Amino acid sequence: MSKLNIRPGRNVRKPEFEQFTLDLQLFLNAFCAAQLARWMGRDKGNLSKKLNGIEPITTKDLVDFYGTASSVITKLEKGVPVFQIEQDMTLVDDNIKVEPTKNMWEELGLVKETLKKQHAVIKTLKWRLKRSKKRKYGRRRSQ
Repeated sequence: MSKLNIRPGRNVRKPEFEQFTLDLQLFLNAFCAAQLARWMGRDKGNLSKKLNGIEPITTKDLVDFYGTASSVITKLEKGVPVFQIEQDMTLVDDNIKVEPTKNMWEELGLVKETLKKQHAVIKTLKWRLKRSKKRKYGRRRSQ
């Protein structure tokens, strides 16, 4: 891997950026940039712009990188084989993709149904409370 041509953004502190550079070099020695983009859930063209120095590295990029690759970097430092790491990360990706996704409109419909049920329960409780107050403070019946 040749020397990286990345540059920090305005709010990125120098020690954090230097550590990021070292970790990124370690990562890119084992994996390609396209793999990093896939694991981060980013477009590889946009990530390529950042890695080639066209766009600066922001604090959000640092957070995303370490959120995704911190476990990979730790495993690389411990000497875990690259194929094992890739296999573990691919299993994680597959598990995420298997989960069923709901349509936004289905989700809104479910929320509306829940709200209607809760509104009915609240209405019933208010009625019971009002009724119990009338009994407690209402007219006294002669016995």
